[in-house]
Amino acid sequence: MNDCFKPVSRYWDRIERPEQILTSLPDAVRVLTSQADTGAVVVSLPQDVQAEAFEYPSRFFEKRVWTIPRQRCDRDLLVLAAQWIRSSKKPLIVAGGGGDLLRRHRATGALCRAIPHSGGRDPGWKGFPVFRSPAKSGRHRVTGTPGANICAREADLVIALVTRYSDFTTASKTAFQNPNVRFININVTELDAYKHSALASRRGRSHRS
Repeated sequence: MNDCFKPVSRYWDRIERPEQILTSLPDAVRVLTSQADTGAVVVSLPQDVQAEAFEYPSRFFEKRVWTIPRQRCDRDLLVLAAQWIRSSKKPLIVAGGGGDLLRRHRATGALCRAIPHSGGRDPGWKGFPVFRSPAKSGRHRVTGTPGANICAREADLVIALVTRYSDFTTASKTAFQNPNVRFININVTELDAYKHSALASRRGRSHRS
């Protein structure tokens, strides 16, 4: 039954001997606190293993602080991104489900207020600062508003904040139709950061748990 969780888990392990916990639990927490690899974890602990005894070292139960290093944007790319934003006539901010990683950053709110045009979003995030600003256009694509779809279609610069650019978000790559559109992607996952041949920043935030 526990095998059913394998396809939907970022980390999965079955404990067959009690000493496995010494390595399994730290790995599970590592995935939970990873900004790029975060997701559901499953540690299967069968009833027969629960009945076994094992002398765990005392240091295993000591409090552990997981410090995740913050990735900083390359300075040259940051300068280039600023040039793109200043020269843009119809910029669009698209924020995704990972928006909670940036929600509390003052710089994020300042960016949203500085962009005089519209902000869109994918289905994953509603609490992002741009969607509480007067410039918001709402959700684009099939289930979006006409105004948001027009903004996406005419945008000459798309600033993507922690979105995976799924087919639903991009309307199967038909949402952004301006032939001169350029992309700036901010994402801790390299695969998503470089989508649409974007100027990529793999930036995250520091975190402890």
